[in-house]
Amino acid sequence: MTRFGLALIRFVSRLPWPIGAAVSAAGIAVVLAGFLALPRQNLLLFCGIAAALLGSVSAVIAFVEPKPQARSSRTLTGPESLRELGLEDFQSVVSGAYGRLGYDIFDNPEGGGLRGVDIRLHKGGKLTLVQTKHWREDITPAMVKELCGAVAADQAAQGIMVTTAGISPEARASAQGGPIELLDGPAVWKLVGGGAG
Repeated sequence: MTRFGLALIRFVSRLPWPIGAAVSAAGIAVVLAGFLALPRQNLLLFCGIAAALLGSVSAVIAFVEPKPQARSSRTLTGPESLRELGLEDFQSVVSGAYGRLGYDIFDNPEGGGLRGVDIRLHKGGKLTLVQTKHWREDITPAMVKELCGAVAADQAAQGIMVTTAGISPEARASAQGGPIELLDGPAVWKLVGGGAG
């Protein structure tokens, strides 16, 4: 199967399983229409079969695949405790926080930081790219430049760099006035709800 086909199945499988089932049902209806009304329309039959297969496979994957559970911010004790998380748990906490803010969350379809992007957020028709930096070194201007490149390449509205560490003054200066938001440990702590109330 092609890389595009796998990415498409992965994307549809991240949607609620009833949507995959609906795509499958629509594909089956097209196939039936093709057999009954237009028996010589090969393209229509091919499209219907493809939609039915895509929807069926995606619905099954979406239904049976375990969904990652975001670690509750109540189990965290402060900004330092974010550093104690593993990378996947840290990304899960960040994803959960943006989900609570009304964003639709999509992990990177390549499964591991294409152009450094770990999470894709959609809200109001706009795409936001998130890089998570789970380490102790400060964010540098080169890292900000990398995220700017990803934002431009994906035609995203914004990029957000989330780190458990600090942000150098030079990195803050390079992000100023651009489409990049930088969140250090204390800001991430507020984002996940630990700094509220």
